[in-house]
Amino acid sequence: MDRSNEIILQRGRHRDKDVIWLWFDRRPDWLQQVKTLSCIRFSATRGSWYIPYLLDHLNEFARLGIPYALSGTHAATPEVAKDVPASSREEASIVTSQGDDIRSPSTGKEVLDIQGDIRLSWTSSGIAIKLAYDEADVRFIKRLQGAFWHPKYQNWLCKPTVYNLDQIQGRWQVLDDKKYADWRQKILLLHNGYKLILWRSPRHPGSICIEFIGHGANHQLLKKSVTCEYHPALKYYTTTASWQDLQEVIGAYRDMSFYIENRLQESHIQESSTLTDKVERMLTKLPSKNYSSLRQLTDAMIRMNYGYNTIKAYSYKLCGLMDHAQKTDLGKISTEEVSTYMSDLVATGISHSSLNTLHSAIKLYHSKVTYVESFEISKLERPRKKIGLPTIISEKEVLRILDQVSNIKHLAILYMLYGSGLRRGEVLSLRLTDLSWDRAQIHIRNAKGQKDRIVPMGIQLKRILQAYLDEYRPAKYVFESFKIGKPYSGSSISKLLSRAVKKAGIPKRITPHMFRHAFATHLIDHGIALPKVQALLGHKDISTTMIYTHFTMEDIQKVTSPLDRIMREKVTSDNKKV
Repeated sequence: MDRSNEIILQRGRHRDKDVIWLWFDRRPDWLQQVKTLSCIRFSATRGSWYIPYLLDHLNEFARLGIPYALSGTHAATPEVAKDVPASSREEASIVTSQGDDIRSPSTGKEVLDIQGDIRLSWTSSGIAIKLAYDEADVRFIKRLQGAFWHPKYQNWLCKPTVYNLDQIQGRWQVLDDKKYADWRQKILLLHNGYKLILWRSPRHPGSICIEFIGHGANHQLLKKSVTCEYHPALKYYTTTASWQDLQEVIGAYRDMSFYIENRLQESHIQESSTLTDKVERMLTKLPSKNYSSLRQLTDAMIRMNYGYNTIKAYSYKLCGLMDHAQKTDLGKISTEEVSTYMSDLVATGISHSSLNTLHSAIKLYHSKVTYVESFEISKLERPRKKIGLPTIISEKEVLRILDQVSNIKHLAILYMLYGSGLRRGEVLSLRLTDLSWDRAQIHIRNAKGQKDRIVPMGIQLKRILQAYLDEYRPAKYVFESFKIGKPYSGSSISKLLSRAVKKAGIPKRITPHMFRHAFATHLIDHGIALPKVQALLGHKDISTTMIYTHFTMEDIQKVTSPLDRIMREKVTSDNKKV
């Protein structure tokens, strides 16, 4: 059924009550009408609106005039008796186009007989089936292989076999094609025990890695089909054959009921969106009345090779300015209006960096996008910069944090942050092709300021990366989410670090960027020259790097506190008197 053309009504249970779920694509006109219903509720867990399972509420919904259909075998267009008031529950009825008058004998109240909620889940015990009681469904389930009722979880369980899966899908069609194919592959792997994994590894540039899982798997077919090399220590093959050349042999293994886990970039990953596409999507989220002025700004910034984060920050700041001035053309906002807006922001306690971003955005617009003779940019003073020092964590604290992490992927991320001094965003955007295994180097591309740089891959970092890549086998990015080819999220890194800090019993608030501060400070502590640290961090100006000299242990320990000096002199004087 098409949820874009009609609302699908489905019977279900929610909080121990019978309800009618309303499944539909979020059209604003339908949503506004649905919200007018007297007993409408929204379930965040299910992501759906619902009404009580009673005829009064169904009649109220039907009078909205929105096209709808019944889930299951019922007709798609129930008719509501227009002449019968909604309160006349005993006389009103809902009749399907087949003429079925459905009534609940237990209460005498008429209800809509919508096919109940059917939930399938893959468990370690088999395929779990949860549904409302129906005698025909129960008879069907009992005929499945190894089916039994689980009293503790209140659901049915059956053996994970291809026969059972095909029978269940044929009756209810609750799995989409992708999930059905995935479950079928899992079943084949479970029974046959054979699996073929394909991926790329930085330690074998230009090659495809192939691993067999399962005792007695047929390796000869691969050896006869393509030229390959076996690595006994790693227990997998590598081949320089292209993906197209491997298609035939992979198809043959699939026919032999092998589970194929394909982690090759070519088959899974589409090219990332261009900067223009990302900016266009960002502009659609801002008020449409401001689109024309903001589009002029973003087009100019794209031409000048600004990064997406800078374009987004400038656009949001100028959008706030236009909303404050109640004007849709940036060129018509006067210097006085901008000054008043900035003063109001200062009164709210806005940070220096945010205010500085607004100033830079205004200056860029009036210097690179348009020229307004009456606008005096010189009258807008750039905010005085607050000179602060970053929080530094000691080497012992770093070790305490790392000791709390057991997940090899999480550990590799923290090793990368501290061992090479990368920013969080640089870790997330790092691709497999950026790792130079033989040279033990990492190529950072398009970092802050659109700059590239090379950083070393230390011995310990290389060791943990080898173990991580062999276990997780990412397809495109070094650190990926559960979706193949999609980068890991920044919030996940922050959360895993917070958990480790809490376990380590460190009372400080430690962020991923503090590992970068620690990297620089600890290098200077151990005598690394400042220009080398500047190059590793990717700083444009050495004065930015020099801030870490405030924390070097060698220089600080050379300074004798005046309190220590006078107390030492006092002790010496007292001893002489004695």
